[in-house]
Amino acid sequence: MSEESQAPARRPLIVAVDDEPDILRVLELALSDDGFDVVPVSRSTQAIATIRERRPNLVLLDLMMPEKGGFEILDELRAFSAVPVIILTARGSNRDTVMGLERGADDYLSKPFNLGELAARVRAVLRRARPEAPAAMGTTEIGGLRIDFVKRVVTAHGQVLHLTRNEWRLLEQFARNPGRIISHEELLSRAWGPEFAQDVDYLRVWLSRLRRKLTDAGIDPNLIRTASGMGYAFGLDEAAEAGSNTG
Repeated sequence: MSEESQAPARRPLIVAVDDEPDILRVLELALSDDGFDVVPVSRSTQAIATIRERRPNLVLLDLMMPEKGGFEILDELRAFSAVPVIILTARGSNRDTVMGLERGADDYLSKPFNLGELAARVRAVLRRARPEAPAAMGTTEIGGLRIDFVKRVVTAHGQVLHLTRNEWRLLEQFARNPGRIISHEELLSRAWGPEFAQDVDYLRVWLSRLRRKLTDAGIDPNLIRTASGMGYAFGLDEAAEAGSNTG
């Protein structure tokens, strides 16, 4: 057996950006014990250069940073990289959380957070970011939307629709279960993992984004229907679908 084959697998690398040294030390210790390598960054102005140089598997990003704010860092990061990002915020309002998700973050945690939950969220986000095996289903078409499960390509009336990783996961779950009411808990667990089963606000953020993109692309807004108190259903009713197929 060669030396190369005996080499230990590389531990996932995380860049943690936070201006509080105590938090960085806790993140290093806790995540190291959970099998991750952590590169701490205490200066916001050094965040992008460090991410470019180290090419981490995931970024933990505090929003409340001096010199350069977390949103500015996130915008710069998304201009060149799709690396998963979990934002950390001490702010009470969920407005900043929603803004972070809409600007490309994959998940969020409010300070103070439980270290066990942090590790679970990190594993879940990394798991979602890994390439998946080709799906058994080939393609499906409904209401002007064509979904290729193997190539992970979505077109709306023939035009390619660019979806984020989270938007794709949500649409995929809908498309695999047409006509069936899917509960919030099931949708969250299937799309993002059991760690997210109770995070209905997270689901609403991504559902709103997905609906907006579909509507902007000329897809009937009723393609994703809300079943009050139960969850959501995907697919047009017979009358609407018949109308979309005429002409």
